[in-house]
Parts: sequence; structure tokens; C-alpha cells
Amino acid sequence: MPVGRRDTLYNLGKGRFCVSSDLSSLKISIVDNSPFMRKLVRRILVSYGIAQGADIDNGTYALQMFHDALPDIVILDVDLEPLDGIEITRFIRQSPDSINPYLPIIMMVGNSDMRRVTDARDAGATEIIAKPVSGPSLYGRIMQIIGHPREFVRSKDYFGPDRRRRTIFWVGRERRIANQKMDTAAFIEIQ
Repeated sequence: MPVGRRDTLYNLGKGRFCVSSDLSSLKISIVDNSPFMRKLVRRILVSYGIAQGADIDNGTYALQMFHDALPDIVILDVDLEPLDGIEITRFIRQSPDSINPYLPIIMMVGNSDMRRVTDARDAGATEIIAKPVSGPSLYGRIMQIIGHPREFVRSKDYFGPDRRRRTIFWVGRERRIANQKMDTAAFIEIQ
């Protein structure tokens, strides 16, 4: 079971059950220039029992703090100053000086700007959430990180969680030279 999670199973009767997670031991740091956003996100986290973690207003300071006290998850604004969220994520994922390149990062993106979403994904953000942040959407991202962690991949240009959200099994004629034994074609998609 991932760190910070204790599940409790509640019997609702008639064969129905509900799983409740205790997230109180998680340390989640919030990095955003806006005091309003930091306060809003912290209030949402506290409503889910997550009170531990630093609230940081500066990307450079955040990287310094992570050397002293590494959180379990970081919630990071894409438009920070002087270092933006993309640069911080690349540092965490790719720098030899990074304390934990596997640190889960939830990137907050204003107005769901597709270019910034793509940049955040390509930098190695674990999850992406649009501003304004809502409680259910933030809780969903946290539970996705805890309950369904993605494998990390390394390539020449990328290190981070697997960017593919679904698995597609190829059933058909194999076009690779190493495996040319199949001769029918179809996709099976599993989500």
C-alpha cells in the first residue's frame, strides 16, 4: 500500500460497500505565487484530512526546501516566478542533484491552455489539474497517484511517468521484423 494511505471498508448494507482512505499522514507541498491559490488549495487538502506540508510562494525556494524536507506530493503552479513549474519539474525529473526524481507532481494550469498542458506533461508532471481547482478534481488526482501509480519511463528526451493513460493491445499482422507471425488486424483498447 502506498505511503500515507489507510483504507477502511464500510458496509452500507445490501451488498454495497464504500472505501474511505485516511490521507492524514501525507505531506503535500503547495507551490504557487498567489497567496489566494495556496490558501484555497490548502483548505481543500485540510478538508480531506491532509494538513501537513509547506506552502511556498517561489519556485527557487521550493527546490531549496525540497532538499531539507521532501514532501510526498507537490502541487505546483505552471506559471511560477522566477522559475516556472515546467523548469522545476524538469529539474526534479532530470537533474543529478534531484533528491527524488520520482516525486509525484500535480501541475496546476490556468484556463487549461493546451500548450501549457502539453509542456507540463512533457516535462514529467504526474497529474495535471485546471484552475480554478475544485475539491473533487484535486482529490481525484491525489487518489490516482496513490491508487494507480504509473510506471516511469526513460528515453533520450524524457524521464517521468508514462504519458499513456490507456493500454492498447495490438492483435493483427505484426509489422516488426522480429515478430512477423500474425496476419489479422484489430485493436483492443483497455482503460
